[in-house]
Order: sequence, then structure tokens, then C-alpha cells
Amino acid sequence: MLEITRNGLGFDFYVFWNIGKAVLEGFSPYTISESFYPPITSYLFTVYALFPISLSFILWTIVNSALFIKLTGFSFKKPSRILWFLFWPIAHCFAGGQNSLLFAALIPLLGNEKRWKSVIAATLITLKPQIAVVVLPWFIVRWLYNDRKRIYGFVVSSLAIHLFPLLIRPSIYYEWIQTMSSGAGHKPLMSAGIWLGSEVIPLWALLVVTVVALSLVFHHSEKLSRSALTLVMPALSYYDPVYLIEIAPMSLLVPASIISTLLAHWTRSFLPFCIIAITAYLYRVYKIAVPRFNLARA
Repeated sequence: MLEITRNGLGFDFYVFWNIGKAVLEGFSPYTISESFYPPITSYLFTVYALFPISLSFILWTIVNSALFIKLTGFSFKKPSRILWFLFWPIAHCFAGGQNSLLFAALIPLLGNEKRWKSVIAATLITLKPQIAVVVLPWFIVRWLYNDRKRIYGFVVSSLAIHLFPLLIRPSIYYEWIQTMSSGAGHKPLMSAGIWLGSEVIPLWALLVVTVVALSLVFHHSEKLSRSALTLVMPALSYYDPVYLIEIAPMSLLVPASIISTLLAHWTRSFLPFCIIAITAYLYRVYKIAVPRFNLARA
């Protein structure tokens, strides 16, 4: 039988499943160790717990496989796209049973011409806040200038979905805040970018790079904005940015991922994983800078 454990296959899924089980049994989702998701997300984990954990993990792996095909374009006509499995954030999604691929699949809908599709996508992305704070700012600023009805819809739908758990358990937000304040202090050290080096890089240097990168957040290029925030966001886990597959080509990200994983194993540190975010960021800067340089020369 497939065995899902906290320290083996499906290590993240094990936590999600137990959160869902606790909710189904009438307990707070925050009675489970490492339960840090917002209340509504925690309640949605009950879907996982409707089945035995091994079966549920298999079903979720099938979903992840479908998302992988959609995001990478893998097919029998493009078999080389299977190499995206060597990209660490994607490998982590499958090995740990993570849900980041699902949120990455929502990103293309944010620019959809149909207002309701972009509003629903933005609302659902807030279910995973660390991805929302990287992906949504660029779109929200554009909506404020060009289509405020999307903002109104986003605010209303987000409030509706995130306040709903109060009807089930009025104290749920107090419990979540208490859990976050006492147990999520490791997140800055699990950044996907430069803040992974917060123990060895001077604070002033981290702040300088952060300010420089943030100056590009609202650039006309959404991909540059996304890569910049990935680089400097301190609360984004190093395994979350599967959405970088839209930012830079496989020929860059997969080698960067392999190198970072080997270095992380060799140094016994998470710091080398920032190579992935740095590679994606530099690629987007290059894609913008080179055409401008050529135009200036012409």
C-alpha cells in the first residue's frame, strides 16, 4: 500500500489531509501542527479528507499531472517538456502533494477579457496568500486605472469567501492569528529569493536589492513584476514559485534548479534555491533591456 507520512512521500499532503480530517471531526484546523493556511483554505482541505489518505493522494497526484500538462505544454508531440519535472518547485509539488500548480494555472485567467473570470481567478489565488502577494499587485494596479469594476468584484468576492468561516467557527481568525504569530516565524528563512540569505547577507544589502527590484514591480511587463516580487518576497516558500515556468525558458530554469538542488544538498542550506529566482529575474531584465539597447544603437 502507498504510505503517506509527514517525513516521507506526500509530506505536505499529510498535513493538508489531517487538517481536513480535524475539521470534519469538529475540531479547529489549527489543532494540527504546521497548519498555517487561512481559515477558508483550511476548511476546503476537507475535500482531501473525504477519502483515505493514500487514495486521496493518488487522486491529487492525477490532478497535479493534469495541471502539469496544461502549464508546461507536455504532449507526445513535445516529449522534451517532461524535463520540467526536474524543476524543483514542480518536483516538490508531486513529491510533497503541494497545491502550487493549481494556483499557477489560475494566473493566465487574470488577464481574461471576461471580467468574471479574472475576478474569480484573483479571489481563488488569495487562498494561498504567499502566491497572491506576488501575482496580484500588478493586476490590481491596472484594474484601479482601467477597470474598477474588477476591483469591486474582487473585493466583494474575497470578503465573502474569507469571512464565510466565521459562520462556522466565530473564533477561527483569532486561532489562525495565534498560530501564525507563534509558529510561522521560519517563513522568512524559507523565502524563494534573496531573503534565504538573511542569516549571512547584511540586512542593508538585502534592503537595497529589495528596493531596486520593487522599483520594477509596476513596470509594463507583468512577468518582470512577478519575477521581481519572487526575488524579494520574504514569506514565499522556496518550493512555491512553479509559476516561474512562464517567466523563463526550460533551458535556463531546469539547469538552475538542478544546480541549486545539488548545492543545497552539499551545503545543507536552503540558500542555493535563490538561484532559481535570480535566474528568472535576470532573464526578464535581459528580455527588456536588450531590445531597448538595440533600439538606442539604431
